Amino acid sequence: MRILLLILCFFIFENSFSQKDTIIKNQKQDSILLGTKACFSKFDTIQKRDVYWYVDKMPTFGDSINALNYYIAENLEYPVYADIEGNIYMRIIIEPDGQISYIKILKGIDPLLDSFALKLIKNMPDWKPGECKGIKVPVYITIPIRYKLN
Repeated sequence: MRILLLILCFFIFENSFSQKDTIIKNQKQDSILLGTKACFSKFDTIQKRDVYWYVDKMPTFGDSINALNYYIAENLEYPVYADIEGNIYMRIIIEPDGQISYIKILKGIDPLLDSFALKLIKNMPDWKPGECKGIKVPVYITIPIRYKLN
């Protein structure tokens, strides 16, 4: 009986160390992966293809960081009779050729203002496409559009 108990204790003791080693190895691998650039895609059932959420080189609009903000500020229409404030969040896909496809309003504030924001996005010039490991791929982008009364 003692021998059986000793074998059982040894097995449990040995197993606990091997699990700990595995966890440490996995943590090291995760930190290595986090230190490198990675791409993350998910199969889109509507588009029936993989669309990326994060890539090595994200899509960019214009020549500067503020180009998108400037474009929105210059081209956003606000009906004078609208008395509403808020944010509209839109999801778009930037295609490998830089064109915009699949425009979706994630959170709207009013059908009228939503339609003006939709028109703004549809008339937007092409973007510089995103790249995953040097290959141009479709990427999701979420754009907030703010309507604020002065």
